Amino acid sequence: MSASARRDDARALAGLALPALRAFAGAGMLKPLPPRRALQALHAARTLGMGAAGGCAVSAARDPDGLAVIDERGTLTFAELNARAERIAAALRAEHDVGPGRDLAVMCRNHRGFVEAMLTASRLGADLLLLNTDFPGPQLAQALAPHRPAVIVHDEEFGAALDAAGARGERILAWHGGAEPAVAVPTLDALAELGRTAPKPPAPPTPGRLVILSSGTTGAPKGAPREPSAAAALGPLTTLLEQLRPRAGDPILIGPPVFHGFGLAFLGIALFVGAPVVLRRRFDPTWALAAIERHRVTHLVGVPVMLQRMLGSESERAACDTSSLRAAASAGAPLAPDVATAFMDAFGDVLFNLYGSTETGFASWAGPADLRAAPAPSAAHRAARR
Repeated sequence: MSASARRDDARALAGLALPALRAFAGAGMLKPLPPRRALQALHAARTLGMGAAGGCAVSAARDPDGLAVIDERGTLTFAELNARAERIAAALRAEHDVGPGRDLAVMCRNHRGFVEAMLTASRLGADLLLLNTDFPGPQLAQALAPHRPAVIVHDEEFGAALDAAGARGERILAWHGGAEPAVAVPTLDALAELGRTAPKPPAPPTPGRLVILSSGTTGAPKGAPREPSAAAALGPLTTLLEQLRPRAGDPILIGPPVFHGFGLAFLGIALFVGAPVVLRRRFDPTWALAAIERHRVTHLVGVPVMLQRMLGSESERAACDTSSLRAAASAGAPLAPDVATAFMDAFGDVLFNLYGSTETGFASWAGPADLRAAPAPSAAHRAARR
C-alpha cells in the first residue's frame, strides 16, 4: 500500500471510529479483561492486524474457553483454534517456506480445516486462493494457472480433480473419510503436531491478499483479489454489527460454502466478534433446524434455496424450537417475494436480504420492515440504498 493510500486509509478510519466503537461495544467486544489477557489481545492486534488471524487471536485472548467452531468432528474453542493455526503456520513456514509472496490454495467444504487454513495464510502473510469445490479438472486448471500455489489444502475427495487439473504444489489433507488417509499425504493434524517444535514464524510485514474466484459461468473463472484494508472492512462490518446484532458467544450457522464471499464474510465476522460458527460439510435443512435448537443458534446465514428447503421441511420445523433466531441473512441469489414472506411468517421478522458481488463485497441490505413493505428484491434493494 502506498503512502498516500495509507493516509487515505487513516482518514477514513478516523471518520468510522466512533460508530465502530459503539458497534463493538454492542457486540460485547469491549468488556474489561484481566491485565494478562488484555495484554495478549493488544499484542495479537498489533502483530497480526485486523485480518482473520488477528481476529481469532484477539477472541482467544478475550474468551479462551469460548467455542469457535462446531462441526461434524465436534468443537474447538478459540484458544484451541488459535493454537492449532499457530502451529500449522510454523510447520508450513519451516517445511515449505510459505509466507509473503506465495499462494496458499484451499479446496475444502465447510469445516474446521477450512478455518485453520485461512488463519494459517493470514498468520504467514501468504495470499489465500479459495477454490470452488464444484470445479471439475479443466475449470480447476484454468483457475490455478495464474497462481501456482506453493501449498494446496484440500479435502480428500478433491484429490482426483486436482490431479486432473495438473495441480502443482505440496498437498495437505484437511478432511479424509477414514481413520487414515487413503494415500500418503500430510494432514493438517500432522502439521499441528510438527509445529509444536518448529520455530515460530515472524509476523508478516504486510497482510496477504485474499483471492476469491468468480463462478466461471461466462468463461474462465477469474480471481477477484482483495487487498486487506481496515477502512474498507470497517464500514460494512459496523453496519452488519448494528443491523444484525451478533454478540460474542452467539452461535452463527453458516450454510453457504465458506469459499464464497457471502459465507466467508460471516466467518470473518464470527472470528472477529468471538462467536462460534456452526458448520456442516454439506447443507441439509433437517440438520439446520435441529442445529438451531441444539446450539441455540441466534444467526442463520443462507442462500434463498436453503431458506426455501427449511420452509419445505414442515414436520421437522414443527418439531424444532427455533425461537433463538434473532437474524437470518440471505444473499447469493435473488430472494423471491413469497419465500421472504413465508420465511418471516414461519420464523418471525428476522430476515435480512443482502446484496453485493464477489468483486466489491456487500453493497446494500434490506431489513425485515423493508421486506414486509416491498419483498421483491429490486424494490427491497432500492429501499436499502435510500
